[in-house]
Amino acid sequence: MRRGKSGLRHGLAAALLVLGAIVPAASDELPRATQRDLAALGLDASILDGLARQLAVPAAWIEGAKREGKLRVFGTWDAKGDEILSAPFRERYPFIQLAYTSATNRQARSTRPLTALRQGRVLADVISGLGANIFAFRDLGALVSVADLPGYKTLPKDLRDDDGLWVSHQLNYWCLAYNKSRVAPETLPADWRGLIDAKRWGDGKIGLGNRPNLWLLPLLGEEGQGWAHDYARDLFAELKPQLRKEGMNALIQLLSLGEFDLALPVAQTRLRAVTGKGADIGWHCPAPVPTAVQTIAIIKPTPYPNAARLYVNWLLSREGQIAQFLGTGGAPIDAALQKPEMLPYAGEIAGKKQAIRAPNLLEEQEWPSLQAYWDKLWQDR
Repeated sequence: MRRGKSGLRHGLAAALLVLGAIVPAASDELPRATQRDLAALGLDASILDGLARQLAVPAAWIEGAKREGKLRVFGTWDAKGDEILSAPFRERYPFIQLAYTSATNRQARSTRPLTALRQGRVLADVISGLGANIFAFRDLGALVSVADLPGYKTLPKDLRDDDGLWVSHQLNYWCLAYNKSRVAPETLPADWRGLIDAKRWGDGKIGLGNRPNLWLLPLLGEEGQGWAHDYARDLFAELKPQLRKEGMNALIQLLSLGEFDLALPVAQTRLRAVTGKGADIGWHCPAPVPTAVQTIAIIKPTPYPNAARLYVNWLLSREGQIAQFLGTGGAPIDAALQKPEMLPYAGEIAGKKQAIRAPNLLEEQEWPSLQAYWDKLWQDR
């Protein structure tokens, strides 16, 4: 008996599953959303050369994701940005119903899901931005290894966990923002020691956020613990900054209102969203550049492990990285994409040494010591 085309297709699919074959994620034709993304950035489609290889995964993952049909993602970007970010993914994997939750604070993004896991409930299948809580998830045995993802294998070691429990999908550079009506760019310091200038930046001209982990910890990793302690001491004693309890986004808003000349720390991703609305603010990074890797992880026991793998791997691909930039302003991890079209304030970063803050720095003994020293300086003011 002759088998119809449908039967041949099903037979081939079954054979591929048995053989554990690697297959492309979808059609070779680019999603319409990706074509729009490339046009918006003025990029040629050749920038995506090798995309099929990046998205080639075991056939069992595709079939498994089709059976699962759902995925829940928690992240730091807003819902409007996610519409842009996830549009190509939804086209490539239309069988996955993606639900995104914008969880901009750590309580909602990581603490609440962690508490739920301890109670036997899973709130999110994929979480971006776990921060220091990533170790609590790890110790609970609540992270799925992603070492088998094609995207994991091509990342530099600084951007992935040795055991595959997390990968970086975005870089954040935490430096200085300045009010353009109060600060001439040529007066900004070339390196971090140059900022310790009481005559220019003292007496409350700096609005300081209480987040040394974002900028001073990476510098500790590069310069050493003694340097970091001395720098914190001089920052408080000589510059007498305004100690602000507001969040990092509010720090930018206060800067635009003229509450101070400089704000520290400010990420280029957050500032880009504000300056696009006409705020008269610039961004400057002394050397070395504090560079935080934003992590993403799959939570165990997710009921949608295959869909989660497809999502994380897609986000690491060039298509995902381009969509991420347009949706969130996040700097790409792929060196081939780190160009002015996709790297906000590229001139402030290019050619400068980077001080990388990977999650392992948060687990080193030097960090609790620096945090305690910083907290005492903050409380004594």
